[in-house]
Amino acid sequence: MKNKRTLLGMAVAGVLAGSFLLSSVMTVNADSGIPADSLRGGRGGQGGRGSQGGSALTPLSDVEKQGLQDGILEEWGAMQTYLSISAQLGDESVFDEIAASEQRHLDTLIRQAEKYGVELPAMNEISPVEFGSLEEACAIGAAAEIADAELYDVLMAQTERSDLLRVYTNLQRASLEQHLPAFESCD
Repeated sequence: MKNKRTLLGMAVAGVLAGSFLLSSVMTVNADSGIPADSLRGGRGGQGGRGSQGGSALTPLSDVEKQGLQDGILEEWGAMQTYLSISAQLGDESVFDEIAASEQRHLDTLIRQAEKYGVELPAMNEISPVEFGSLEEACAIGAAAEIADAELYDVLMAQTERSDLLRVYTNLQRASLEQHLPAFESCD
């Protein structure tokens, strides 16, 4: 029973840490942000601004734009969190693998933003994540994936665009069906 309480306490701490990380990443100064070109993991952007297949796109609403920016910041924060933990544990950890996946998620959202001409939010590197054990680091990862999935529920409720719904659904599925189980079973 004590072990379950300890794990629950770490999970709650992880959720709070994830929320703190997201809010700190979301309040950065645009002058100190990382250029979008450096976020693409070596792949070039795809798609043009405002058009796809020769037909003009309907502009996103302000809520949809903000949602896309929030998704970018959430994926950026998760990637930075996992890279921080991976640097402390070593590159062979589950955190290193999932950070690479978060980079692909970030790339996908950036392509959507570019397609619709949405300004990319400023993204700064976060301070190293502190944890006391691998178990605690895994609880932080699990909490971050739960927060990701919850954000995508909100974003999907704010749009009817099939392309954004497809992206949000796929990213949420990766969080819940791949990343979360990996963190729940890591040791």
